[in-house]
Amino acid sequence: MEEINQSSQNVSQNKAATVLEISNTRVINNEKNQIPSPWKLLTSLNKQQQITFVAAFLGWTLDAFDFFTLVFSVPYIAEEFHLEPSDITASITITLFFRPLGAAIFGLLADRYGRRIPLMADIILYSVMELASGFAPNLLVLNIIRAIFGIAMGGEWGLGTALAMEILPPESRGLFSGILQQGYATGFLLASLLNYAVIDRIGWRAMFWIGSFPAILVIFIRFFVKESPVWEAHRKVEKSIGKTFLNSTKLALKLHWKRFIYCVKGEIYVRDYPFLEYRFHYLYSISVEHNLFALKLKKLISISIICS
Repeated sequence: MEEINQSSQNVSQNKAATVLEISNTRVINNEKNQIPSPWKLLTSLNKQQQITFVAAFLGWTLDAFDFFTLVFSVPYIAEEFHLEPSDITASITITLFFRPLGAAIFGLLADRYGRRIPLMADIILYSVMELASGFAPNLLVLNIIRAIFGIAMGGEWGLGTALAMEILPPESRGLFSGILQQGYATGFLLASLLNYAVIDRIGWRAMFWIGSFPAILVIFIRFFVKESPVWEAHRKVEKSIGKTFLNSTKLALKLHWKRFIYCVKGEIYVRDYPFLEYRFHYLYSISVEHNLFALKLKKLISISIICS
């Protein structure tokens, strides 16, 4: 009888120990899975990570800033070229159409030559095109310049994001990717302030000349921003096993084709979205300001919705 009681007591103790062990394991797992506070993530970056993120943020901000100088200048350009404002908005459409091409070109360059050097080249390209826009003698030349600008604009986001996210700690990437995206809104605000301060006093061409100053950012990147450690490590592996860029690309598509399709679907949405967002949000604002009913916004919005 005593043996039975002792056995029963041992079983109870074992069960209690098992329950306690499971409970402790759950506590440990919960502690591991606990999401750090945003403030902790913001203050967790080292100096090099902070510098790289600031460079990527400024690159995206100034890219958007240069784009919106055209949006705010539409009625003034139309007046000087003796055209309807709706004719000038073709330059905006052309810019957006060439963005996917720029993303593809600079994406390939980034995988082959690193993130840093193509980013510097991209910033120089869109800064030069911004400066050239201020000298455009007619709409045809302006459209050509803005098409090239669109290529550079499409490349900046991918380059800056890759450079920043690959140096940041994995647990910080969600928060900082959201902050990085807000560089676009910041660029819009800067362009609106420049529009308020300059365009009625100096003219629309001065908007573009001033908008070329982002080229200065290249100096900052050249001396203070390092290459992505992820790309450098991948490059060393490729050299050690003798893989070519083309072979690596084929292997990546073979192993990650589902993710590639998912990204392409997301990219299609992102590229379709401007048809509605730019046509309505930004053009509507300048049409109200300048009473430009010649824009035929209802027609443009209808076409935008169909395209989206």
